[in-house]
Amino acid sequence: MQMETHSSTNEQYLPVTDLNKCEGKGVCAHVCLMNVLKVKPISPEQYASLPFCGKLKTVFNGGRKVQVVNPAKCLGCGLCVSACSQQAIQLIKV
Repeated sequence: MQMETHSSTNEQYLPVTDLNKCEGKGVCAHVCLMNVLKVKPISPEQYASLPFCGKLKTVFNGGRKVQVVNPAKCLGCGLCVSACSQQAIQLIKV
C-alpha cells in the first residue's frame, strides 16, 4: 500500500493539537508512523490556559494530552487527523 503525503510536494506540515478538545486517548499517536505524537502530562501553564471544559477533560484523563514531540519527522499524511474522534488535531502548513 502506497501512502501519498503532503511532504511529497516539498511542503512541510505540522500537526497541532487543540488541548481543549483532546481527551488524551492516544489513537492519533498510535497510528503515527513517525512517532511525532505522544500522550504525556501537560504543563501547569497549559492547564491554566484551558477553559473549564478543557480542564475537566484533563482531570478525567489524568492530566495527559496528546502533544507533538518530533515535529520535524511529520510526513503530513493526515493519519492522526483521521484517527482523532474529537477533531483535536489539524495539519498546519509551515
